[in-house]
Amino acid sequence: MPTDVSGILVLGGALDWKVSKAREQLNTNQHGERLIAAAALAKRYPTAKLVFTGMFKEDVINDFKAVPDDSSLIYGNEYAGREAVFLGNSRSTYEDFLQAIKTIQPKRGQRWILVTSAAHLARAHLTAKALGWTLIPYPVDYQTTGRIRLNPNLNIFKNLTDLDAAFREWGAIVVYYKLGRTKILLP
Repeated sequence: MPTDVSGILVLGGALDWKVSKAREQLNTNQHGERLIAAAALAKRYPTAKLVFTGMFKEDVINDFKAVPDDSSLIYGNEYAGREAVFLGNSRSTYEDFLQAIKTIQPKRGQRWILVTSAAHLARAHLTAKALGWTLIPYPVDYQTTGRIRLNPNLNIFKNLTDLDAAFREWGAIVVYYKLGRTKILLP
């Protein structure tokens, strides 16, 4: 990792909005590591701009500040004196990047870190690159050990769920390539 970065872009998908609204506090889902990584990187890079997609500022009013209140989930000194940018209007990774580029207008030569789930990183990185923005990938939320081994088991529902997630992401990579949202199929 570089010693200095201009900004940290955290892609959405880490919050369970239905539960958050019902309980009136932020609740993470299975991709909550994105927010943990954002806090760690914010602490490591105190002058970097923080940008979160998939969130509206109004929905996180009690969070992303130095001192918490009773309903805060995400807080700490790494947010003191720092304005976080929230971009909640997009419906896809492609729109995340279009909105981020339009809003923050990254300059040539700036170094930005891209935080998202490891399974999603290839498509996200290729999408940003196709739009002319090269970010430093920071994968989190790994779902595998990285070792391939044959381990037959009878946990059919979990196996089908894992297979479904893999097919969805690979399918999205192909669709993005066919739509011209990425310039190459694989990194």
